[in-house]
Amino acid sequence: MTAELLTAPPIAETIKVWLVEWMAKELEMPADEINTSQSLLDYSLSSMTAMMLVGSLEDWLGLEIVPTLVWDYPTIDDLVAYLAEEVKAAGKGIPNGAAGNGAVPADLDSLSEAEMDALLSQLMN
Repeated sequence: MTAELLTAPPIAETIKVWLVEWMAKELEMPADEINTSQSLLDYSLSSMTAMMLVGSLEDWLGLEIVPTLVWDYPTIDDLVAYLAEEVKAAGKGIPNGAAGNGAVPADLDSLSEAEMDALLSQLMN
């Protein structure tokens, strides 16, 4: 399996899980009711909540994000694609999951087999 196949899915999946959990918490609804291909505006996301999302993403990812992010990328799927590319371009790892305990390294090629096994185990849990 190539590093490309290992790098993209964990980053995108971690961001998607974080976004769904954040939205579910803010909107006080079950995470399994969040449709990642549906417009965030369909969930009655207010301007204030959208700004809180941008601020939370900036804090979590350690990236500067434009305030119009939610309008530029109106679905969670769109946000995930954009943010995963931004994280890769920045050469950073990202916090693992909503709790932010751990990081997905940007360069998986540098990991030993034991480190890779540990990371995959952590991501699977």
